[in-house]
Amino acid sequence: MDLYTCFAKGVGGALHPCAVAKNALDDAGLTYELKTVGGLKNVPFTTFGGKREEIRRLSGQERVPILVLDDGSVITGSKKIKTWAQEHAAA
Repeated sequence: MDLYTCFAKGVGGALHPCAVAKNALDDAGLTYELKTVGGLKNVPFTTFGGKREEIRRLSGQERVPILVLDDGSVITGSKKIKTWAQEHAAA
């Protein structure tokens, strides 16, 4: 499975959405590939700059984090990823 995050790679502080998702997968003992995407949000005069086409193709939107499961299904948002990870923790 693949976890797509922003340039902070999931280490942007405990409350950062990408970190929440990454930490949840790590805490659950799950194996994944970390993929980072470019572009910024909520910063004046910046945009995703056409750097999130793959995210849009996979999830229909441009925000990260998203988790792409091995079966191709996609989970968007840190809260949903955290819940999924807790429900699928490695034994």
